[in-house]
Amino acid sequence: MCSVAKTVKILLIFCVLLLTPVQAESTIAVVDELFYRKGTMKKLGAKISSIVKKKISMQTSNDKPHETSNLKRKFYIPERYDENRIVLMVASPELLYVYWDTKKQTEESIRKTASIESVELKKVLRVYAVEEDNVIPIKDIEISDEVRCWYIPMADTNWEKWIVEIGFVSSRDGFFPIMKSNTAFISKTVKNDFVMGSANLMTKSFLADEKSMRENKRLRKVRKTKGQGFIALVLHAHLPFVKHPEYKTSLEERWLFEAITDTYIPLINVFDGLVDDEVDFRLTLSLSPSLICMLKDEFLINRYMEHLNKLIHLAELEVKRTRKDKKVNKLAVMYLEKFNNTKYVFQHKYNSDVVSAFKKFQDLGKLEIITCCATHGYLPFMDMHPTAVKAQVKVAVEVYKSVFGLIPRGIWLPECGYQPGHEKILAECGIKYFFVESHGIYSGTPDPKYGVYSPYETESGTFVFGRDGESSKAVWSSKEGYPGDYNYREYYRDIGFDLDYDYVKPFINGCGARLNTGIKYYRITGQTDEKDFYDRHKALETAELHAGNFFFNREKQIEHIKGTMDRTPIIVAPYDAELFGHWWFEGPDWLGFFLRKVNDSQGILETITPSEYLEYYDEYPSISPAMSSWGWKGYNEMWLNGSNDWIYRHLHKITELMVCAARENKNAGGITRRVLNQMARELLLAQASDWAFIMKTGTLLGYAVLRTEEHVGRFLALHEQLKSGNIDIQMLTSAEKVYTLFKDIDYSVYG
Repeated sequence: MCSVAKTVKILLIFCVLLLTPVQAESTIAVVDELFYRKGTMKKLGAKISSIVKKKISMQTSNDKPHETSNLKRKFYIPERYDENRIVLMVASPELLYVYWDTKKQTEESIRKTASIESVELKKVLRVYAVEEDNVIPIKDIEISDEVRCWYIPMADTNWEKWIVEIGFVSSRDGFFPIMKSNTAFISKTVKNDFVMGSANLMTKSFLADEKSMRENKRLRKVRKTKGQGFIALVLHAHLPFVKHPEYKTSLEERWLFEAITDTYIPLINVFDGLVDDEVDFRLTLSLSPSLICMLKDEFLINRYMEHLNKLIHLAELEVKRTRKDKKVNKLAVMYLEKFNNTKYVFQHKYNSDVVSAFKKFQDLGKLEIITCCATHGYLPFMDMHPTAVKAQVKVAVEVYKSVFGLIPRGIWLPECGYQPGHEKILAECGIKYFFVESHGIYSGTPDPKYGVYSPYETESGTFVFGRDGESSKAVWSSKEGYPGDYNYREYYRDIGFDLDYDYVKPFINGCGARLNTGIKYYRITGQTDEKDFYDRHKALETAELHAGNFFFNREKQIEHIKGTMDRTPIIVAPYDAELFGHWWFEGPDWLGFFLRKVNDSQGILETITPSEYLEYYDEYPSISPAMSSWGWKGYNEMWLNGSNDWIYRHLHKITELMVCAARENKNAGGITRRVLNQMARELLLAQASDWAFIMKTGTLLGYAVLRTEEHVGRFLALHEQLKSGNIDIQMLTSAEKVYTLFKDIDYSVYG
């Protein structure tokens, strides 16, 4: 960019930051008109528009319908709590995080005692390694009185257990402790070359010895098998609970609407086509309880129909507008047909019940639906309160039973986040299996006999499956994987941004900010701003080609693995469901092509569900999996970093208060019971991992912060009312009407 353009960019960005929210909303349209369709200045326009939208999202305006900015701050939460508490958390094997609160009088008393011995005092964090019964001081970290949290690098250490103590060090080397933290456990790790791919099975530690090969030949023929290996495709469907009846329109509710239109209905169409053509297939789908509750919420269903009807009207206008341009008109007709089909399938074929549609395929034996935690709470950070972990799982099981009539056999741990010991809680709730990231298996104890190509039995009797990195990368990666192919549809070019502002404004959102409509006319084309028009026929040809490539590679992978194992291997390939259709438009087509190729082949690969595979053998090797997630760097840092670490002080506090309140108010009834049940909902909603994730990515940051503050703040308010006996009925009733999930929740799950 030339120096003049750079100067313009700086001036414009500075001016944008001075705008009021209402002015910023208008500026979006101006910026888009001036820059978005000018090829050389497009990046500048996008940057300015992004800053404007971020500014809007962080402020409120009383005279506009709701976009993300207008979720008003309803509660203020304290910066700290007047108590003595220090909590140590694991971000990764190389990084610990500690936060603390201290009572003023406690610190003053200890400081006074220490001052008798020494004039000079330093406030420190003393870090200890724990080895059996020995506590070994490793280092002191000097801190100021203003600091209330700290990150501690843990490179080049061999200890797995750690404690941190806060106190004062005198000039005579005396130590005056204030309080000591919980013990944090760091799992051992393996080298990166052990984590990816089937080549690891060639190492000596993973080769089955001849004796075990003879002992494990017994195979239960649950269904006839023609192949030498299996693949378990797992789709994880989740959205945080979002419902805003207080606003005419809501940007965040569109997450659900887009998922239904782009992902869930296209997947249902694929499954229906396979069943109609008598294609035998198996697939596993996790539906989070919060998503199930939204999909069955009458208010949101009506809102979705309003949204879908607007899309149909917009597509009709597009067919008329583009009638003189055959290429674009053909695409406009495609979208009109898509939206009309979506309406027919959703409203008429399945009576506005997406969950029942998926249930049909489970009843047919093609789909295994599993659960997830109640609100997708990140379990490793609840470990200091096992009751909270159990509540997330138990509430999920109850929701599943109310919808499907049975206990779920499997669970998708939110973010694939596993903490050693949680398998015992899963077993108590009736869960038979769960999944972990590949290094959760490879770093487990003992060394995994079959790598990630077999389930393992844990100490609790539940089974764990490991994610296969090789098959995941082929689909997940937008650069190296299939979704990045130049023939596929470009997600980031939408008529909501490309067309005249006044034309699209009625269809995008109440406040008038530019948003995606779902109508996109361009293909990825390449690493260029100049995009070619999308060719649906070529895209489908490419999807079929990629399905064939995926099928071929999985067969070769099975051939390779089979020679190193004494049993039939299973490849576990999990993906976010919303990848298929929403982000990768051709994803559902690719999936259909792949399942047909597996069915038509006489080769070595078959699809299977985890439950079916667990019926194949009488015994499975044992393992204690290691701490892991499928997030950034493979551990907890995505949900524990400088952008979101502040939330855990509050989440841990309200968890403790909930447990105490449940135990102190056993068998409560009437208004007290309503308050306790709503407190349980608020805690679960605050724990959703989505908020920390959004804070890290910086997208819709204001919304994530406000939702966290809202649920923590309302919980604290209800707790105070419970203690005083002065219940705000209006506030309680309002919360119950908005947050309609878990209608049958029983607060005693925390007792």
